[in-house]
Amino acid sequence: MEESIDKTLQLSILSPEKNLFSGEASSVIVPGEVGSFGIYPNHAPLVASMDVGVIQIRKKDGSLVKFVVDGGFVEVRGGIVNILADGADSIDSIDVKAAEERLAKLADEPASFSKVKEIKKAKTRILIKQN
Repeated sequence: MEESIDKTLQLSILSPEKNLFSGEASSVIVPGEVGSFGIYPNHAPLVASMDVGVIQIRKKDGSLVKFVVDGGFVEVRGGIVNILADGADSIDSIDVKAAEERLAKLADEPASFSKVKEIKKAKTRILIKQN
């Protein structure tokens, strides 16, 4: 008997503010806590935390969609991928000037773990818009 092999993933990306993406994808790359990793059809079940970084979605038609996320969690189960982001922006909605202003303001604040994460969030947004 031939085993059924799915060729797409059902993907959902949610942040506290909005539903960023809902639909089919052929693959997804997420920024894991210890490095980026890919999720493909028939992926093993998984729950993992995400770091600040870029989610790359390869849609069924071959086009690439990117989002910047501020950490969160990803769950993979039975061809369904749910991403719950702490915060996120589509590439088109990134305000580089606001990110640069935030980065300049952070330079005057005392060192802390939360400052490091805020710097990474601002720099990620600036860098993704430059590329």
